[in-house]
Amino acid sequence: MNPAEKLQHLPDKPGVYLMKDGVGKVIYVGKARSLRKRMRSYFQAPETMAPRLGWLVANIADFEYIVTDSEMEALILECNLIKEYRPYYNVRLKDDKKYPFVKLTVEDYPRLFITRNLQENGSRYYGPYTNVGMLRRTLKLMRELFPLRSCRKTISTPGRRPAPRPCLNYHIKQCVAPCAGKIEREEYLNLVKGACLFLEGRREELVRQLTGRMKEASRELRFEEAGRLRDKIEAIKRVTEKQKITVPGGGDEDYIAFAREGDEVAVNVFMVREGKAIGQEHFFLTAIKGSSPEDILTGFLKQYYSRVSSFPREIMLPHEIDESELLSRWLKEKSRHKVTFSFPRRGRKKDLLRMVERDARLKLQESMV
Repeated sequence: MNPAEKLQHLPDKPGVYLMKDGVGKVIYVGKARSLRKRMRSYFQAPETMAPRLGWLVANIADFEYIVTDSEMEALILECNLIKEYRPYYNVRLKDDKKYPFVKLTVEDYPRLFITRNLQENGSRYYGPYTNVGMLRRTLKLMRELFPLRSCRKTISTPGRRPAPRPCLNYHIKQCVAPCAGKIEREEYLNLVKGACLFLEGRREELVRQLTGRMKEASRELRFEEAGRLRDKIEAIKRVTEKQKITVPGGGDEDYIAFAREGDEVAVNVFMVREGKAIGQEHFFLTAIKGSSPEDILTGFLKQYYSRVSSFPREIMLPHEIDESELLSRWLKEKSRHKVTFSFPRRGRKKDLLRMVERDARLKLQESMV
């Protein structure tokens, strides 16, 4: 069945479509609330289309489609297919497989380590990090504050067999040796919770929780444990004090802006948590000539937030996007809290966006030297 015949049989249902060229290569992946309406719009009055869509349509030799139960399912499938096929006409992250993450596994005694391999198995991923040096310094501090295991040992139920001797990591205080029964599971999971709060940038909340546990331990005359908690609190406060940039009135926010030259795009993500700047990451995209600011932002948002575990409550963008309501619902489902999009026109938020855009421009210029 040729494309013209397929158009006549398209369902009026949500789904994802894959455009192919003459050799069967996927050149574009998109989603639609109605496959019938969206696909027919590509082939009607092509002379009125934006140049980018005109070039796309001129290269379509065939297409496939997948029906989904909802537009939300279509959005999720679209993200996965773009990562798989990396189509030429989609906005896409350059070298996205190189970015490292901090991974927290799903096990009785979770492991914490750096990885570049993302798996859909329930594990939590923090990142992506574009500054590997900063990532390694962060993980070194994590090992000191929350010495979770990183080895692949299978930890048996206590009492089933003699516990092994702890390895070197335990003796250099880089692990609490749950494999050797040196820590109760409840206490180990408290370390995991603290590590998650630290990686999410929620340092003040973490200090409040540790302070409560320290006071409880002191009341119950567990002075050694109270002392360890006090040392952790002081270390976290020292780290927090180094974060000198505060955002008056700020909460949990991401500021995203970009700069472009031809097909090359640099995007900066500036992260604020609990009113303090916790860092920024920069990424490079490929976007063919004619891609609109909305195309670039929407394409980046889908790829970036499809692979992270920590989400802000508000995302600041320099341009409005049509899919903000759908993306907001998608992020709420992933983060389990409300995530809104804002498009500041004045005030401190607009000033911050300008700063983020300037940094993106500098990164782009550096990459083109």
